[in-house]
Amino acid sequence: MGPGAPGGCSPPVDRRRRDTHAPLVPLRSLAALAQEAEIQIFDAQGRLIQRLPGTDFRWSPKEDRLAVRTADGALMGLSPGGTPRTLLPAGTGVDRIAWSPDGRWIAYSGLRFLEGEKDLYTGQPGARYAFLGRVRAEGGPPQELLHAGRPSAYGLLLAGWAPDGQALLYWVDPMFSASILADGVPLRLLPTRGGPSRSLTVEPMLAYEDFLAPSPTGGDRIAVVVGGYRGAWTNKRLHLLSARTGEGQALSPPLLAVSSPAWSTDGTRIAFVAMPDRGDLVGGEDARQALLQRRLFVVDVADEPHWRQLTEDPAYRDEYPRWAGEWILFVRLDRWDRSSLWAIPAAGGTPCGVLEALDPRGDWFGYYGHLDWGSYLDVWSPPTSAR
Repeated sequence: MGPGAPGGCSPPVDRRRRDTHAPLVPLRSLAALAQEAEIQIFDAQGRLIQRLPGTDFRWSPKEDRLAVRTADGALMGLSPGGTPRTLLPAGTGVDRIAWSPDGRWIAYSGLRFLEGEKDLYTGQPGARYAFLGRVRAEGGPPQELLHAGRPSAYGLLLAGWAPDGQALLYWVDPMFSASILADGVPLRLLPTRGGPSRSLTVEPMLAYEDFLAPSPTGGDRIAVVVGGYRGAWTNKRLHLLSARTGEGQALSPPLLAVSSPAWSTDGTRIAFVAMPDRGDLVGGEDARQALLQRRLFVVDVADEPHWRQLTEDPAYRDEYPRWAGEWILFVRLDRWDRSSLWAIPAAGGTPCGVLEALDPRGDWFGYYGHLDWGSYLDVWSPPTSAR
């Protein structure tokens, strides 16, 4: 695997090996979550240019800038090589972050513990306080947009932004119950300029960032994977929703269990992975073998939707597609649970290997068939207007 990849394909990515936790970002800087509380930033040639404290990061959709969440609940903003700027101080309790489509705002959700106030459920000091907010990327006073009461009766989890940048998408964590949340909750929408929140999906969905994808070209279309129950191998269908009306259109048949939708940069196609829906597999070897049937698909949504399968190699399980121009990067697991990064032309063709040993842990199960590849891979393509 490497420069002599099969098929003679040349995806626009840097093929150098990275740290096992290094997200690969073609045509721009690279950021690696190398340790639990440290982020390393590399340039496009693989040179380490900066280290800084942090547990999570997101690239701006418009320029080479990072939003970084630290272990003590702060939010930082920086350009690679520059001095980090504190946007929200330590103790704020930030847990999830997302850039607005225009790159001007960073939204966040979080949880703080209020000393001297009793928790609603435990009755003990240190009441939970859940909130959603946003802050300008250049700095300034934060805007809290929603909270769950004081003390809070439920959690708030940021999912992202509506495609037009006028609303936040989020999930409610009922009673702070990981068990209830694991089986799915409806996606909700909150206008950033005031007004009530509302449910966007009637069906529950799993609260994974890669189970929804707002259109990158504005408008109101959001690709979501709907369907309750924690197993990613059953009852998961791809729908195209209107953020304005909440109306949805099924894009995948009920025979398939879908994961990880991703839009092309021109907003005309959605890549996703899917496997035959074989019901509740629970776990064990039956689940492992069924997940090996997960394949890569693309659906064209410019006109009447039609989809096609791009991969069919029984030796691999396909995961987490990301667009890089007219190529699709995706993760593969082989029969020995070894992961690697591959690429294939979006129009179809022979897949070629890009990067070996993406995750040395060999984890095939994740959480009931869902693996958090966003911790290892970050792909950015310039907006269509910038090409």
